[in-house]
Amino acid sequence: MPQPTVDDMATVIEKMRNITDYLEDNNRKEIANKLGHITHVLMHTFWDISVLINNEIVKPEQADRNNENDKNTPSEYAYGQTVHQELQDMMEGVQQMPSQNNDIGGCPPGANSWATIAAATPAQLHTNGGPVGMINGSSSINRNMLPVAPIRPKPATMPFVHKKDPAVPIHPAVRAEPAPAKEGLEGKSGIIVVTGAFPLGCLNFLTARIHEGALYSVEIEYASGYAEITFQNAHEARDFLMQDRLATEKTGHGRFGPGFSIDYTKYRECGWDKDMAKMGLTGGCRERRRLTFVRSGLLSKAYALRRLQETIEMIAGYDGIDFIWAFNAGNVTAGFKSVRTARLVKEHFLLKACKSAPYIGIQVTYSTDPCEKELHLSRG
Repeated sequence: MPQPTVDDMATVIEKMRNITDYLEDNNRKEIANKLGHITHVLMHTFWDISVLINNEIVKPEQADRNNENDKNTPSEYAYGQTVHQELQDMMEGVQQMPSQNNDIGGCPPGANSWATIAAATPAQLHTNGGPVGMINGSSSINRNMLPVAPIRPKPATMPFVHKKDPAVPIHPAVRAEPAPAKEGLEGKSGIIVVTGAFPLGCLNFLTARIHEGALYSVEIEYASGYAEITFQNAHEARDFLMQDRLATEKTGHGRFGPGFSIDYTKYRECGWDKDMAKMGLTGGCRERRRLTFVRSGLLSKAYALRRLQETIEMIAGYDGIDFIWAFNAGNVTAGFKSVRTARLVKEHFLLKACKSAPYIGIQVTYSTDPCEKELHLSRG
């Protein structure tokens, strides 16, 4: 899709949202909800067409994935029919969207949220008298106390190459409103490509700036300055791309800040394989890249937290850990770079739960991805 066309669409979306805000401020919530839904339909349709055009222009980098795309990408006619039907239903009042606060840009997340802590620089953390721990692997851990911030274990075998952490607090204009539930798009993932100088241990720098939906994986090629982020759902990936475009217009840089950019021409969509389909299951079978470890007295012994960190790192690898957080002595949660990594860690600990101390009896379950629902951190 030509750049001027993308810029024009970003301007249209922003103006429509300004109108929606005005209507809500004047107690015209029903009309505002309808207009908000039209905006989302327009946004998703535009990105659908962009994908079709880009697929015709850009040669595939991976034959197998693009073959899967060809099987799952609907025709332009199908997209037009879907949009027409949605608009018809909405104008008849069939589809009602819950009232949303579109002015959340001015409402910063809670001070104890993972996104807030991960987005802050080490200097900000200490100045605020809050989290003392390891952010992006930049400081050591006090072994005599539970952590008060998401922490990363020190690498056991891989040396940490220290680079200055990007000081990029999330701009209020960058925060996106939650997208309404979309039907007919399940079964397709969206993959975006980010370029920039990625220091070792920057996984949480990326994930903390995403809140449109659950991630399947974040693969970072440190040497080549290349990161591939796979969203569970394609429509959530497109939401992120549009918000990144709007953020660039407002602040001069995208969601990830100066020095990082998204290659829009490399965006692609893939049908779910059997592995990814497990993210769409219901109940306790639904897989995510975050786990929760629970057992009475799990961290009651000296160095128990350090031992847990080292065990997790042994399985996931140093660069495979997003964060580790201890809520209390019996409840720990951890995020990983991918659902597959989380699954390996879960299976390992469930085997230990049946066999040996110190993890006998431990319960390990999948938990909601912080990228789809804000994770509020606290200590019991």
